[in-house]
Amino acid sequence: APRRDPRVPAGRPSPDGMPVDVVLNVYDLIEQTPICCGFFHTGVEIMGTEWSFAGGAGVYDCQPRSAPDGRFRESIVLGSVASTAAARSALDRVRPEFHGDAYSLIFRNCNDFSSAYVKALLGRDIPGWINRLARMGRAWPVRCFLPAHMKAGASGMPGDAPLLAGRQQASAPVLFQGAGNSLSGQGAAASFAGGWWRHRWRCLASRVGGAFGGRA
Repeated sequence: APRRDPRVPAGRPSPDGMPVDVVLNVYDLIEQTPICCGFFHTGVEIMGTEWSFAGGAGVYDCQPRSAPDGRFRESIVLGSVASTAAARSALDRVRPEFHGDAYSLIFRNCNDFSSAYVKALLGRDIPGWINRLARMGRAWPVRCFLPAHMKAGASGMPGDAPLLAGRQQASAPVLFQGAGNSLSGQGAAASFAGGWWRHRWRCLASRVGGAFGGRA
């Protein structure tokens, strides 16, 4: 069962007497035991539909707790809204900022969408540890060490550019990308341990660690 954020009061009832919970579903993108941060994917679940954000697809919906390219970690109840109409209205407000070409691993990722949507719904943010690594990548002086192709979103470059400039990437299905409301990549959960996200996040962790003179 989803755990409720201890700072969240009991659900507010909708007009039909049923609370509409806002649930954050969190996924691991690599094998990890996070301490203060980690490599996560998130989606916002409302009334049996999970909403998230990906390059190419933009804002899309899927079955809750079943994102194909991550391993489900936990669900966190962040609060509640009065109605599904309020949830749809909030989604319509944030959707234009998260079109498919706007995706950036560091500057505008799935967790940024979850943050924006939850703020529009509840006036609060998602837990800080979820997107902490990306925020470190944006911070000075770390961002000064990022190559141009990792600054996608800030400079208008494609968000799915390879992390290692000039390096040929092995042929693999493009994960967390697609068209319409669906993701591409079949059987991604089975190949999770060696997936594309592991490669991307390890590269990012290495860059961040190197900027501070250490190893990630």
